[in-house]
Amino acid sequence: MIDSLPQTVSAIAFHTTGLPGPISVRVRPHSTAIALNVVPSYSFDRAGRLNEAYIDGGNYLRGLDGRVLHKYGRSPLGLRLRRDLSSSEVKTFLADTHTLVLQIHTALSDGTVDWAPPGPPEPATLEAVMAAVADIVSWTPDRLAADAERFRQIYRPVSILPPDQYRALVLQATEGCSYNRCTFCTFYRDRRFRIKSQGEFEAHIVAVKDFFGPALSLRRSIFLADANSLAVSMSRLLPIFDAVN
Repeated sequence: MIDSLPQTVSAIAFHTTGLPGPISVRVRPHSTAIALNVVPSYSFDRAGRLNEAYIDGGNYLRGLDGRVLHKYGRSPLGLRLRRDLSSSEVKTFLADTHTLVLQIHTALSDGTVDWAPPGPPEPATLEAVMAAVADIVSWTPDRLAADAERFRQIYRPVSILPPDQYRALVLQATEGCSYNRCTFCTFYRDRRFRIKSQGEFEAHIVAVKDFFGPALSLRRSIFLADANSLAVSMSRLLPIFDAVN
């Protein structure tokens, strides 16, 4: 599935009635970006799920668990202001995004567009863009909600990741923390430390691959979770590494 992803950028720009323009759609090997007159802009993974948006000076980051984090402005001390959207705000945000992309898809399908310079794209480029936009349109708010529930069935809460691993593919060989007594940390208080059996971990990998699909290409590394999976004995860890490999 990943081998079939485009390895070059397919990009178009156009105007259409009812939307500020020019509208640009860029299909990259690992993501699709849509922008209306530069801002607002939206980024989607190669399966079509919304990842993030930049609207009215604020960033909206959607997690695979369905939460949406809004980053906006700075405090008098220079700290970035942020908050989780309420469930009703998430529904509105996703519905508005879906309506926008549906308008773009309809305009491209009907041919009711005025191409921006340098003019109409090559047929192969338009085909690649249309396919990517169709994938995005298929992710209705209800489907995204069901997908978030599926994510919660595959993963226990991923409490924390190092900043350089935010785009890692998380594989949970263990759950919880083997120590779990640090006074400054409460991330794993709600669960006991547990090592998955080899069969359970291999089934977890299969479920993760099936869940991500083409979006797996966006992941830059593998992070073996949870808190300290290297606490597992070497005799059990080596088969885990074999399964990951």
